[in-house]
This record gives sequence, C-alpha cells and structure tokens, in this order.
Amino acid sequence: YSSEQQKQAVFDKLAQVPPAEIHRRLAVPVARFVSTETAIEMTRFYGSSYGKRVLYQTYNSKPTFQAQEVTPTKAEQADLKRPAYLKAAKALKAAEPAIQHETFVLLTQITRK
Repeated sequence: YSSEQQKQAVFDKLAQVPPAEIHRRLAVPVARFVSTETAIEMTRFYGSSYGKRVLYQTYNSKPTFQAQEVTPTKAEQADLKRPAYLKAAKALKAAEPAIQHETFVLLTQITRK
C-alpha cells in the first residue's frame, strides 16, 4: 500500500464483510483448483492438533527474522507420512498461487465498492 491510511481503509472495508460472505465468494473459484479429496484431507489435517498449531504459527505469530517451525510429535510425524495427506498437501501447494490470485481478485472487488 502506498500509505498507512490506504492500508487501513482497505482493512476497514474488509472488516465489514462477514467471513461467511468471503468463504461463499471464494468457494467457486477455489473449487476449480482444489479437488474434493484434497479439501477433505486438508480439512482433516488442519482440524488436528498439529494442523491447528501450524495455522496459529502461520497467522498469529509475531514477525521474526527466522521462521519458527512447529515440531510434530512422533504420532503426528507418522500421520504426515500417510499417502492421502502427502497427495493432498502437494496438490494444495500446487494450487496456492491460483488461490492467492483469486483472493487478490476478491479483495480488489471488495475494496472498490
């Protein structure tokens, strides 16, 4: 953003949109890039205790110069080696640029109102 005021204006507009509306509007474009199987497996992963820690670290940690990795337990490490998880994680990583693009498109639509 060119200024802190512009950034704050964007965040203010975004805060007025209910999360359910954002999810609804992203669902169709993201469905083109993420299969049902991938969505189910990654939902299972992010619902696990390790997945929740990963999400928290990703979105709620303070900025640092070195990324702090979340360390899985032995049982969680075994779960991360499951073929279904490996396939889904690879598919989601491949779809990430397209998902980010669709998120940017939606953000642009919301802020132009």
